[in-house]
Amino acid sequence: MDHSNMGMSDAQMEVVCPHLGWKFDLKPNDEGVRVLSGLFYSSDTFQQGVDNWPGKVSVFIDPDNLNFATAVIPGRPTLFRLALQTTVFADLTVSEFLELMESYRREDPETTTLYEDRIAKVRLERFELLKKIGVQRRATCGMRTTASRGPAFSTKRSLSA
Repeated sequence: MDHSNMGMSDAQMEVVCPHLGWKFDLKPNDEGVRVLSGLFYSSDTFQQGVDNWPGKVSVFIDPDNLNFATAVIPGRPTLFRLALQTTVFADLTVSEFLELMESYRREDPETTTLYEDRIAKVRLERFELLKKIGVQRRATCGMRTTASRGPAFSTKRSLSA
């Protein structure tokens, strides 16, 4: 029996707790845990639970919602709900987070520190670009004249390919 998952084996954990999401084994620090090199999670009760904890904990994230994570301290029956500490990543999926971080790193490849205001700027720029693409797509796909139908359908085909 594996005592690192509330007394359950990994196979049992997957059957009992499939809703917990992707699992990461992480070493907590005085600020919580860091997932995927940029997502910081914590809670007061979790911090009390890991005080002087020498090893790693299991942290689970939902790849479709990064707002919260679930942590398991080996050998303890309690699940801890951890809140995302970096609000600029709120409401993102893992894919969106990774794309955003790729854009952020592209902007300044030498940076080793995450600056929330700069990440927010990159996120806003991406949002504006997607909004612009959406407006352009609606404009070209919604034209009613026979003369512009051909180019509109060509544009629509190239966008959806």
